[in-house]
Amino acid sequence: MNKIDKTYRFLNLIFPTIKENEYILMSAINNENNVYSEYLQTLPDCINFVKNNKSRNIFYNIALTDGCGGKATNIKSASSIVLDFDFKDDLKGKRPNIIEFWNSLKQKMNLFFAVTVDSGHGYQMVIAIEKTNDINRWNKITKRLGEIFGADMKATLKTQKMRFPYSKNWKNKDDVKSVNIISFYDKDLRKYTLDELERMINDYQSVEQFKNYPDVKPCISNMLNGVSKGERNFALGKIISFFRNKSYTRKQIEEICHNFNYKCNPPKSEKELLGEINEYFKHSEYNLNGCRIPKDDRLNSIMKKYCISNCPYNSTIKSMLPIRSSNDIHKSNDTAEYKLPMKIIEPKSNLDGFEIALFVIIDMKKELEKKELYELLKLYSIKTIRKHLKILKEKNLIVMEGNIIRSRTINDNVISLNDYVLRMLFKKELTAMKFKVYCTLLYFNSSDIEPTISKLSCILHIDKSNCAKHIKELEEGYLVNKTIHKTNSYTYYKVAVA
Repeated sequence: MNKIDKTYRFLNLIFPTIKENEYILMSAINNENNVYSEYLQTLPDCINFVKNNKSRNIFYNIALTDGCGGKATNIKSASSIVLDFDFKDDLKGKRPNIIEFWNSLKQKMNLFFAVTVDSGHGYQMVIAIEKTNDINRWNKITKRLGEIFGADMKATLKTQKMRFPYSKNWKNKDDVKSVNIISFYDKDLRKYTLDELERMINDYQSVEQFKNYPDVKPCISNMLNGVSKGERNFALGKIISFFRNKSYTRKQIEEICHNFNYKCNPPKSEKELLGEINEYFKHSEYNLNGCRIPKDDRLNSIMKKYCISNCPYNSTIKSMLPIRSSNDIHKSNDTAEYKLPMKIIEPKSNLDGFEIALFVIIDMKKELEKKELYELLKLYSIKTIRKHLKILKEKNLIVMEGNIIRSRTINDNVISLNDYVLRMLFKKELTAMKFKVYCTLLYFNSSDIEPTISKLSCILHIDKSNCAKHIKELEEGYLVNKTIHKTNSYTYYKVAVA
């Protein structure tokens, strides 16, 4: 295949569709840095532009413009991400072998690179994406990928130009280089959506953060991936407080804060960021390292977004449950499990979520005083607790003698229930209905019943939309995992914390 054919294929990959109001911006720059530009709409015009400017450095803008200029405000859409690796400065012109280079990139993140271009002094790696008009998001992903792979960050602008294949690199008149395509994979082309790339980036960064900070709290790890406007100052304070308490140096913390700020939407200015870092270091009393901020519901609601349900650091939640002996529970990774009789959560038992949880606690203790139970469930009114105790008594599950409550022995199979889920219910972070859905799913998973929304909604006697809503919220709280069955293509669910 000749160079002209390869160039057409390349242009088709970078610009698969060009609308009436979109233009390819081509530029030719001579050694005096005089720029000659044209706005083109056809691929043959691009080829002719290259032929007519052979003695100049020829560039193309990665993104399509509106034809009125080459500024960020003129950009209309993009169908690719191009990462530029320039080895001229740091390796004194010595580039790594292309096979070794590909392998080094794959070890960081297994992305499909559609095209590799030898730019004369480095490599340009092209990632094909579904066409997008969300230029801010596209550019943020480009920058994040550039950071991960170690690309030239100066070449990650929205208006970034790249050297055109099969032109000449005239940067050094005494050492003119050819710009060539050295690999092309457009037959089995893999095009990414922005959602897919963001998921891959977040997964990679979560792993890397754990390597760098193995004892980091889950909430801090999640915040380090960037937060939105209105949450940035609080998250910055949490991050500084956490690493300061871990005896990191100020220089180390500032570097962490700069990386965090870069991932925020939008980032703060350098001046504003440094000012806030100084304030947190100046005032040691600004310590936001706890799991809750006293008397500040707004900050606690932000905090909740970045927490995970089974966080081992959350001492506030841990303190809500009674002290357990090693005879009462099975311990695994510092996580306690309660015995949950299958008979209690069988649909025919007709117990609601609160009643299931109430019985489990009573059964674990075997015997306890009412005041002890009231203290444990202090977020609920005594009237509510009494109402549910009465139902348990009527179903012959407990015995009440004066101030003493005892559970009756149930000869039944048991399954393990993680106590973090109980804590969520008792803190009113989980509704009784969601807890019932969770327990029923636990029952399904232990009884080899097909764990689909249809089955769940049928047994629980709730409509599918409500059931799906509960399941989705349990998923968002990391309590349930969704899987697509490979053979039958149906969606089924498993408890993640069991």
